Amino acid sequence: MAASSRTGALFTSKGNLFKHFSYHRFARFRHLQLKNSSKFIIPETRLDDKTSTVLNSSGHLVSHSGIMRSKCITLSSRLENTVNILIEKYPLNNLVAASESFARSLWARQVPIEINEKKKKLKEISAKVLEKSKMQNLNEDVLEKKLQQKIILLMKEQTYNWQSIKYDAYKSFLYMVSRMPANYAAILLCLNEIVKRVPDYIPRNVFDFGSGTGSTIWACNKIWNKNIFEYFAHDVSADMNILCRLLLQDGEEQKEMHVSGVYLRQFMPSQREKLYNLVVCSYSLFELESRQARLKVIHNLWDLTEDFLIVIENGTNSGFQLISEVRDTILKRNSESSDEATVFSPCPHDLPCPMIKENKESKKIPCNFQVTFKHFDFVAKNKKITERFCYIILQKGKRKDVLGTNWPRILQSPRKHSKHIHLKTCCPNGEIEHSFLTMKKHGKEAYKCASCCKWGDLLPVATRESPQTASDTTKSIPKTEPDTELEDNLSENHKTDLNQETKQIIS
Repeated sequence: MAASSRTGALFTSKGNLFKHFSYHRFARFRHLQLKNSSKFIIPETRLDDKTSTVLNSSGHLVSHSGIMRSKCITLSSRLENTVNILIEKYPLNNLVAASESFARSLWARQVPIEINEKKKKLKEISAKVLEKSKMQNLNEDVLEKKLQQKIILLMKEQTYNWQSIKYDAYKSFLYMVSRMPANYAAILLCLNEIVKRVPDYIPRNVFDFGSGTGSTIWACNKIWNKNIFEYFAHDVSADMNILCRLLLQDGEEQKEMHVSGVYLRQFMPSQREKLYNLVVCSYSLFELESRQARLKVIHNLWDLTEDFLIVIENGTNSGFQLISEVRDTILKRNSESSDEATVFSPCPHDLPCPMIKENKESKKIPCNFQVTFKHFDFVAKNKKITERFCYIILQKGKRKDVLGTNWPRILQSPRKHSKHIHLKTCCPNGEIEHSFLTMKKHGKEAYKCASCCKWGDLLPVATRESPQTASDTTKSIPKTEPDTELEDNLSENHKTDLNQETKQIIS
């Protein structure tokens, strides 16, 4: 009885265990709050005038203009039926198991190492191996042979052995089964953001680089239908182009494609011919053997773009590296020529990516987002799957004053606590900020909008100014005060000790 009473005392408001957890939890919170005090989302921050909200029957806010995520995306019944017809016509053993293995290998792909980096790595490994070999008393010929074997083995272990994938008929089928639903969902999510923020935008022609099974065609056709008169689909694999055509022919060789104006080619169009309103490059940059080849393709795609360029890759560190490369290349070209470019999404600014700076200071975390979709029924029936991907949407011309232009982007799932919400956002001032929204400081409307937000959404708030340079932002925004409302939630007995601990952590 005495033991149980002692145990119970630990979990009371005055118990040691409760005091210990409260102490360190508050100290950690204050450390984050003061270290990353938001310069954009401040007490003066309120809902943007352009924000529209949706209330349910009870009068509670359930949606707003900044929500960019989609519900679970499903393939059209026509596409799923066509895939089933093709699988029946051309049966393959262990197709699902083989496609799952193929999908894992595609997800694990890394950027090919450059020749100069490979030579540098070879020198480092050779120096280490030679230094260790001095301790061994062996014949020179035997030693040289062993050293060569050791160096080759270490090079294979420590460097990524990139190889191009040749998409024959079999691998094209594997790609269709393993990747088409995920590719379609990611592309559709990007297109939906353009539609939500620029409702009157309708492209007339589309260029798809690395078209594969035609996910871009299906996604664009779902949104704009017959408003698009031409699709130029480029893929170097003839077998992949045949599969793409069969999917648009409902699996029948003699039928016409149900989407008109589709041209399947193995070569790039000439920049002198025409420009395309919308250019898409999804999950294709990993197939290029060097940085020089990637930069050449990026420049060519931008030369073909009239309005928007969409690039999508895996939601891994390697995928984020490729997206950052595209972003830096186009924005650098923008500063060196009269060809203007702006980042439409996900960044609310054209400044250097703050996530890269953050990754240099701490562990590497890619700037990725997620989409939920349903796979083919024969792969995973009635099962929702989440795909993480990195993307960028670049727009030609000056930054336009459209919906969400200067709204912060939410970079991770919001953490909701009692009386406050913790958001990690990429802000228009070019900084990643940890914002702590409370109803008392930021207002009821802004707090409720934040509570509706998820990973990848825009927070529809605006300050007095939304500058494009971090230096101007620092001058124009007043210094924030610590949030006293959260301190009031803890007992008075702990406050003095907690403040002292916070000062020690920050210093």
